[in-house]
Amino acid sequence: MAYEEIGEEYEVVGYDDVGYDEIGADASEVERLLAAAVSGEEMVVGARRRHAVKRHGRPQASRGQVIVKKRAPQDVHEFPLGFDSGANIAAAGAQQVVATPLAMFRGDRLMVPSDIAGNFVLTQILVGMENQMPGTAALPCRAFQEDSNGARLKLNTCPPSVPITLGVMNVSGGASWFRALLYGTVVK
Repeated sequence: MAYEEIGEEYEVVGYDDVGYDEIGADASEVERLLAAAVSGEEMVVGARRRHAVKRHGRPQASRGQVIVKKRAPQDVHEFPLGFDSGANIAAAGAQQVVATPLAMFRGDRLMVPSDIAGNFVLTQILVGMENQMPGTAALPCRAFQEDSNGARLKLNTCPPSVPITLGVMNVSGGASWFRALLYGTVVK
Protein backbone atom coordinates (compact mmCIF):
# COMPACT_ATOMS: atom_id res chain seq x y z
CA MET A 1 0.00 0.00 0.00
CA ALA A 2 1.55 3.36 -1.02
CA TYR A 3 1.34 6.32 1.30
CA GLU A 4 1.89 10.01 0.70
CA GLU A 5 4.95 10.35 2.95
CA ILE A 6 7.62 7.77 3.61
CA GLY A 7 6.85 5.60 6.57
CA GLU A 8 3.34 6.90 7.20
CA GLU A 9 1.31 4.25 8.90
CA TYR A 10 -2.34 4.02 9.77
CA GLU A 11 -3.73 2.13 12.68
CA VAL A 12 -7.15 0.91 13.66
CA VAL A 13 -7.85 1.85 17.27
CA GLY A 14 -10.74 1.65 19.69
CA TYR A 15 -12.73 -1.15 18.19
CA ASP A 16 -13.22 -3.16 21.38
CA ASP A 17 -12.11 -6.49 19.91
CA VAL A 18 -14.91 -6.69 17.36
CA GLY A 19 -14.38 -8.42 14.06
CA TYR A 20 -14.75 -6.87 10.61
CA ASP A 21 -18.32 -8.30 10.25
CA GLU A 22 -19.45 -6.58 13.44
CA ILE A 23 -18.49 -3.13 12.13
CA GLY A 24 -20.19 -3.69 8.79
CA ALA A 25 -16.97 -3.80 6.76
CA ASP A 26 -14.80 -6.60 5.48
CA ALA A 27 -10.99 -6.60 5.53
CA SER A 28 -10.72 -5.06 2.04
CA GLU A 29 -13.05 -2.19 3.06
CA VAL A 30 -10.92 -1.41 6.12
CA GLU A 31 -7.76 -1.52 3.95
CA ARG A 32 -9.43 0.90 1.48
CA LEU A 33 -10.23 3.26 4.34
CA LEU A 34 -6.67 3.05 5.63
CA ALA A 35 -5.29 3.84 2.17
CA ALA A 36 -7.65 6.81 1.81
CA ALA A 37 -6.82 8.33 5.20
CA VAL A 38 -3.87 10.47 4.03
CA SER A 39 -5.47 13.73 5.16
CA GLY A 40 -4.32 13.31 8.76
CA GLU A 41 -7.87 13.41 10.09
CA GLU A 42 -9.15 10.65 12.28
CA MET A 43 -12.17 8.93 10.81
CA VAL A 44 -14.81 6.96 12.64
CA VAL A 45 -16.27 4.14 10.55
CA GLY A 46 -18.85 1.49 11.20
CA ALA A 47 -22.60 1.05 11.38
CA ARG A 48 -23.07 3.76 14.02
CA ARG A 49 -20.50 6.30 12.84
CA ARG A 50 -22.91 9.22 13.27
CA HIS A 51 -23.04 8.57 17.00
CA ALA A 52 -19.31 8.82 17.69
CA VAL A 53 -18.66 10.44 21.04
CA LYS A 54 -16.10 13.26 21.10
CA ARG A 55 -14.03 13.63 24.23
CA HIS A 56 -11.43 16.39 24.46
CA GLY A 57 -12.00 17.24 20.78
CA ARG A 58 -11.07 13.74 19.57
CA PRO A 59 -13.41 11.05 18.26
CA GLN A 60 -14.00 8.10 20.59
CA ALA A 61 -15.22 4.78 19.21
CA SER A 62 -18.30 3.11 20.59
CA ARG A 63 -18.76 -0.64 20.39
CA GLY A 64 -18.97 -1.66 16.76
CA GLN A 65 -17.00 1.36 15.50
CA VAL A 66 -13.45 1.83 14.35
CA ILE A 67 -11.26 4.93 14.37
CA VAL A 68 -8.67 5.13 11.59
CA LYS A 69 -5.81 7.43 12.50
CA LYS A 70 -2.47 8.37 11.00
CA ARG A 71 0.66 7.47 13.00
CA ALA A 72 4.08 9.01 12.55
CA PRO A 73 6.86 6.60 11.56
CA GLN A 74 8.60 5.05 14.56
CA ASP A 75 12.14 4.27 13.35
CA VAL A 76 13.34 6.89 10.82
CA HIS A 77 17.00 7.50 9.89
CA GLU A 78 18.93 9.47 7.30
CA PHE A 79 21.31 7.12 5.50
CA PRO A 80 23.27 6.86 2.21
CA LEU A 81 22.71 4.13 -0.37
CA GLY A 82 25.84 3.28 -2.36
CA PHE A 83 26.14 2.78 -6.12
CA ASP A 84 29.16 1.12 -7.77
CA SER A 85 29.56 0.17 -11.43
CA GLY A 86 31.74 -2.82 -10.42
CA ALA A 87 34.19 -2.17 -13.26
CA ASN A 88 35.41 0.59 -15.56
CA ILE A 89 32.86 1.93 -18.03
CA ALA A 90 34.45 2.38 -21.44
CA ALA A 91 34.71 5.82 -23.06
CA ALA A 92 31.30 6.72 -24.60
CA GLY A 93 29.87 3.63 -22.91
CA ALA A 94 26.63 3.53 -20.94
CA GLN A 95 25.67 1.37 -18.00
CA GLN A 96 22.83 0.97 -15.53
CA VAL A 97 24.16 0.97 -11.96
CA VAL A 98 21.78 -0.67 -9.49
CA ALA A 99 21.44 -0.53 -5.70
CA THR A 100 18.72 -2.33 -3.75
CA PRO A 101 17.68 -0.95 -0.36
CA LEU A 102 16.77 -3.51 2.30
CA ALA A 103 14.30 -1.19 4.06
CA MET A 104 11.77 1.41 2.86
CA PHE A 105 13.86 4.24 1.38
CA ARG A 106 13.25 7.62 -0.27
CA GLY A 107 16.22 9.26 -1.95
CA ASP A 108 16.73 12.98 -1.34
CA ARG A 109 20.21 13.88 -2.60
CA LEU A 110 22.50 12.21 -5.13
CA MET A 111 26.25 12.73 -4.59
CA VAL A 112 28.87 11.84 -7.20
CA PRO A 113 32.51 12.34 -6.09
CA SER A 114 34.03 15.41 -7.76
CA ASP A 115 37.07 13.48 -9.03
CA ILE A 116 34.83 11.44 -11.41
CA ALA A 117 31.75 13.70 -11.77
CA GLY A 118 33.09 15.36 -14.94
CA ASN A 119 33.42 11.95 -16.62
CA PHE A 120 29.71 11.07 -16.52
CA VAL A 121 26.22 12.25 -17.38
CA LEU A 122 23.10 10.88 -15.73
CA THR A 123 20.67 9.51 -18.33
CA GLN A 124 18.00 8.09 -16.03
CA ILE A 125 16.96 7.52 -12.43
CA LEU A 126 14.54 4.65 -11.85
CA VAL A 127 12.78 3.66 -8.65
CA GLY A 128 11.57 0.19 -9.51
CA MET A 129 10.29 0.72 -13.06
CA GLU A 130 9.29 4.39 -12.63
CA ASN A 131 11.50 7.03 -14.24
CA GLN A 132 12.15 9.91 -11.83
CA MET A 133 13.62 12.38 -14.34
CA PRO A 134 11.24 15.08 -15.56
CA GLY A 135 12.81 15.35 -19.03
CA THR A 136 14.71 13.29 -21.58
CA ALA A 137 18.01 15.21 -21.64
CA ALA A 138 21.00 13.78 -19.79
CA LEU A 139 22.14 15.66 -16.68
CA PRO A 140 25.83 16.35 -16.03
CA CYS A 141 26.99 14.54 -12.89
CA ARG A 142 28.89 17.73 -11.94
CA ALA A 143 25.48 19.03 -10.79
CA PHE A 144 25.53 16.27 -8.15
CA GLN A 145 29.10 16.49 -6.85
CA GLU A 146 29.63 16.90 -3.10
CA ASP A 147 30.05 20.69 -3.15
CA SER A 148 27.05 21.46 -5.39
CA ASN A 149 24.06 23.45 -4.17
CA GLY A 150 20.43 22.93 -5.14
CA ALA A 151 20.79 19.30 -6.19
CA ARG A 152 18.00 18.10 -3.91
CA LEU A 153 15.78 15.31 -5.16
CA LYS A 154 12.56 13.91 -3.78
CA LEU A 155 12.33 10.51 -5.38
CA ASN A 156 9.39 8.17 -5.00
CA THR A 157 9.44 5.96 -1.93
CA CYS A 158 11.14 2.65 -2.69
CA PRO A 159 9.83 -0.46 -0.92
CA PRO A 160 12.38 -2.98 0.45
CA SER A 161 14.13 -5.15 -2.17
CA VAL A 162 13.01 -2.97 -5.11
CA PRO A 163 16.01 -1.71 -7.11
CA ILE A 164 16.97 1.92 -7.63
CA THR A 165 18.80 2.32 -10.94
CA LEU A 166 21.06 5.13 -12.17
CA GLY A 167 21.65 5.19 -15.92
CA VAL A 168 25.06 6.75 -16.57
CA MET A 169 27.14 7.41 -19.66
CA ASN A 170 30.90 7.97 -19.72
CA VAL A 171 31.59 11.21 -21.66
CA SER A 172 35.35 11.26 -20.98
CA GLY A 173 38.08 10.13 -23.35
CA GLY A 174 38.99 7.05 -21.29
CA ALA A 175 37.48 4.29 -19.21
CA SER A 176 36.26 5.29 -15.75
CA TRP A 177 34.72 3.60 -12.71
CA PHE A 178 31.38 5.08 -11.53
CA ARG A 179 30.55 5.46 -7.82
CA ALA A 180 27.84 7.52 -6.13
CA LEU A 181 25.82 7.88 -2.95
CA LEU A 182 22.09 8.54 -2.72
CA TYR A 183 21.28 10.08 0.66
CA GLY A 184 17.76 9.52 1.86
CA THR A 185 15.30 8.56 4.55
CA VAL A 186 15.12 4.97 5.74
CA VAL A 187 12.17 3.58 7.69
CA LYS A 188 12.43 0.20 9.41
